[in-house]
Amino acid sequence: MRVFIAIAAAFLVGVSVAEAQSTVRPIAGTEVGLEHEPERLVAPRTTNRLGDAVFAGLDPGRYAVFIPDASRLRAPARIGVSADLPTPAGQTYSIQPGHGRAYALDDKGQRLTVTVPRAGGNITINVSSIFDRWGRGDQAPR
Repeated sequence: MRVFIAIAAAFLVGVSVAEAQSTVRPIAGTEVGLEHEPERLVAPRTTNRLGDAVFAGLDPGRYAVFIPDASRLRAPARIGVSADLPTPAGQTYSIQPGHGRAYALDDKGQRLTVTVPRAGGNITINVSSIFDRWGRGDQAPR
């Protein structure tokens, strides 16, 4: 009986650890945009095979990150921001699927904004998804 309990416990621990394992995968071919306050759009970029969309030579100001057509997402997308300037880099944010333009939101539910302090700034947006070990969570555009 003790052997059965030990095997059952090991199995349950293994299942819960396996379910917790996930893989972040880039979403290539997704359009990403920046909105330069006040409501001036930067031409959208399409993510490359690594899930990156690069915006270079930007004017100073605050930029909101969005996906122009969120209906192409099958599930929430993870958004990472990196730049050659002060930014909330290193954190990930999410964009929910929906209709039309969808903005990345910060921890307070406000539009995620990145500040470019001087002319010529660069912002890279990374769009990815999380897959569990069974491949659930596919984010590829429809």
